[in-house]
Amino acid sequence: MNAGAGHNALRDSFAALLGHADTHRSIDPMVWTSADRFVDSFYAFCVRYMPRFQGTIVELSGWPLALEAAVRLSHQLQREATSLLRSEPFDLLVTTHPLQAIIFGRARRVLGLATPIVCAVPDYGVPPPVYYPLRANFRPDGLIVMEETTVDHYRSLGVPEDRLHFSGFLTREPFVQAGDWLRNEPLSIVRGRLRTEVASGHPGFLRFRMERPTLLFLGGSAWTSKTAPVLRAVLADPDLRALANIVVVAGRDAVFEARLRALEEENLHVFGFVAPAVLAALMGLADVPILGSLAPATLQELLEVGLEQGIV
Repeated sequence: MNAGAGHNALRDSFAALLGHADTHRSIDPMVWTSADRFVDSFYAFCVRYMPRFQGTIVELSGWPLALEAAVRLSHQLQREATSLLRSEPFDLLVTTHPLQAIIFGRARRVLGLATPIVCAVPDYGVPPPVYYPLRANFRPDGLIVMEETTVDHYRSLGVPEDRLHFSGFLTREPFVQAGDWLRNEPLSIVRGRLRTEVASGHPGFLRFRMERPTLLFLGGSAWTSKTAPVLRAVLADPDLRALANIVVVAGRDAVFEARLRALEEENLHVFGFVAPAVLAALMGLADVPILGSLAPATLQELLEVGLEQGIV
């Protein structure tokens, strides 16, 4: 669903594996995305203007009354879930957003179905309680988790071993390809290729100076603005500005993007929401990533490209 790019990136990771691996030819995966925009708009508003309130919501997310309120406000998600489950029989539903798992569970009960629902947890460490709520009828039938600490956390909550699966993340092809180039080909050739990739859709990037070190500011679809204190310090230092390329990927934060474009000059490169091939190329050209959030999908992509050291 539309609630941060990492949820869909993890969904696409599963779909890519199931759709291409020879061992899974008996499985016919269907990839589906909700048309709901309410949750994403509410999330983006909180991130930009009320981040502490967003934190409070996360902390309360496992409580039954909070979940009941969230479900009652999600009218389109409820309609979609009911329609989808009526349309054809499914052997398994896997969702990467907890609210979607809860709503599918409710639609399943209303329709009298027994289709198992598994919720994949994109977060590392101890995730928000909403993935495994206090009330049993809000819980999914199983969990897929990405990190050992998360496995230990759910074991401590009493999740049975046969309901808990430790998995991984299959990054998208552009990041795999960029990492392969950087590991196996001369750096100067690869960097020229990556600059051309970006400049094909963003001609102004041809002024990117490859001999300079590059700072890359990231934050998923909504969190890059949280790097603003570091970015302001960099932009206020004339020596650093003269030394380094400064690249900012603002995601879907159009206000933050417009504010930076007003400052744009030779070594400051500002992007909005970009295609995976462009983001992979920017990561391949960077020396230091500066992250506004610990987005699991972004971290996996940085690891794939080989950009393992950064500032959070």
